[in-house]
Amino acid sequence: MGKKHNSNRKNGTVQNSKIQNTKVQNVKVQDAKVQDANLHNDNVKSIVITVLAVLLLLVNIFTLVSVSSLKREVAGLHKASEQESLISTENTSGVNGEDKTEPSKQNASESVSSATQGSNADTSTQQTGEAVKKPGEGKTVYLTFDDGPSNNTRIVLDILDKYNVKATFFVVAALDDSYEDIYKEIVDRGHTIAIHSYCHDYNVVYSDLDSFAADVQSMRDYIYNLTGYTSNIYRFPGGSSSTLGNMDRSDCIRYLNAQGIVYFDWNVSSGDASFSFVPPSQIEANIFNDLGTYDESVVLMHDSSSKTSTMVALESVIKRMLDEGYTLKALDVNVKPVQQILSTNY
Repeated sequence: MGKKHNSNRKNGTVQNSKIQNTKVQNVKVQDAKVQDANLHNDNVKSIVITVLAVLLLLVNIFTLVSVSSLKREVAGLHKASEQESLISTENTSGVNGEDKTEPSKQNASESVSSATQGSNADTSTQQTGEAVKKPGEGKTVYLTFDDGPSNNTRIVLDILDKYNVKATFFVVAALDDSYEDIYKEIVDRGHTIAIHSYCHDYNVVYSDLDSFAADVQSMRDYIYNLTGYTSNIYRFPGGSSSTLGNMDRSDCIRYLNAQGIVYFDWNVSSGDASFSFVPPSQIEANIFNDLGTYDESVVLMHDSSSKTSTMVALESVIKRMLDEGYTLKALDVNVKPVQQILSTNY
């Protein structure tokens, strides 16, 4: 009896031992599965990080290539501008008092003539006998450039001369003397020079009416001292509907009306100030998306030193406008102003 009881106890102990061993093995299996899952997750994370790093590298390379390409194009424009200026200076000096025609003007005449010929050809009748009307026929475009002058302004002036096109420059005070000659050059080349801001600091310009008036008058006097021309055209920094600063724009508008100054906003934007870099193709697309909407379009662009892509896009934009039959002009006080807040309300 005692031997049988001991035998049962031994058998029970063995079974318990087997059960415990089985549990231990199950735990080890579960631990191994967890380790495998963690290893798998780590591998996935590693792959994702590697892919993201490669993508980031490709984006950086693309950006560097794009910026480098733009810099080369702008450098080429600067070089061409300098060469044209040198040739123009040599030819206009004359021999024994004989005047010579500037090559740049010849090129402009030839370009306008070519554009006119193209226009006549494109408006020829179709087989149906109906004339093909271009999208820009009977419509006027006013190209405007804000925040200059800079070296880019010289490029703009040469491109405008090439196509015999006039534009409007809403200028600010030059940061140094090296740009002061450009103000008079704008006027001498037949363009409109207009007031934008002396300091272009929203917190200063729009702090109160006295500050606003001082900024406008300072810039007006600055233009007159450099060009001998009194400007009566103005553009609000940020536009007339902007809420920047502390002032109600109605007070500003009343002041401008009292001074006989007409202000212009815009109804077509190039979008070149939306980001630090906007591709030239996007600038052109932005302009032509809205251009056909109006009989008179005032196009906002910038010629400050950072707007290199605008310089690259400009010639293509002008050529396309001429090809599509638009008439390009400079603003003057007799043009019906495009205004986000109407001056006639005040």
